[in-house]
Amino acid sequence: MSTRDSADPGVVVGDDGLARPAWAAVDPLLRCYYDTEWGMPVTDEQGVYERRADSRLTFPRLGTSSERDSGGTKGRTMNMDWPVVAGTLSTGVFVTANLPMLVKAARTKDLASYSPGNLLLSNVGNVVYSFYVFSLPFGPAWGLHAFNVMVSLLMLTWWLRYRRRRTTRPVGTGVGPL
Repeated sequence: MSTRDSADPGVVVGDDGLARPAWAAVDPLLRCYYDTEWGMPVTDEQGVYERRADSRLTFPRLGTSSERDSGGTKGRTMNMDWPVVAGTLSTGVFVTANLPMLVKAARTKDLASYSPGNLLLSNVGNVVYSFYVFSLPFGPAWGLHAFNVMVSLLMLTWWLRYRRRRTTRPVGTGVGPL
């Protein structure tokens, strides 16, 4: 027979007098696992890695409460959704990588090195890809795609607007913009 510890509702004292987490007290196999693996101190780097991998990267006392929580702050965990974190970070990296191109194009108004076919295909591809992206739940993919649409459309608009400013090269000088 096991009893709950009144000081900490997440701890159960077993028949052998040892305190274990509630999840380890519900089944003899879980109790054995806790006593021989989980409950043992970690003394090496491999053990730390295994412990973190086993814990499914939960961080105590953050975020929303778990299903077993009775409403207090004990047992609160925040399960990191690593694909969303990675998507958010990569969106920031892509935005940061494109900003110098946009600033230079806006400052110099020289878009002669950009292919009109490539700019047009980028915009057509973004329109088609929008059907897929907007079918996904709202998240970093939406932000990245919206930024790509904006950049492609802006670059095409600038290319069309500023191409009239380009002049032909004077004959025989070999100097001047194309």
